[in-house]
Amino acid sequence: MDLTGSKVEWQVDLLLRAREVERSEYIDGVASMDEECLGGIRRVGSEEAHGLNYKNVMLRMSQQVQSSASGNWHKEW
Repeated sequence: MDLTGSKVEWQVDLLLRAREVERSEYIDGVASMDEECLGGIRRVGSEEAHGLNYKNVMLRMSQQVQSSASGNWHKEW
């Protein structure tokens, strides 16, 4: 088995590139999830600022999650 020179370097380079792509995709996914969470927080904060108290906002959010889980995607609040 030939372990000298360019073949091993080439395989190591491919492995490192694959790991870098995987890491990049993971970071992009986390950033996307963070942005969705921040959007939800901003929306709730906005509604609280317009007179809804925390309990009502949380109740409405839980109802939306429950309706989404049951397949009622068309229900908006």
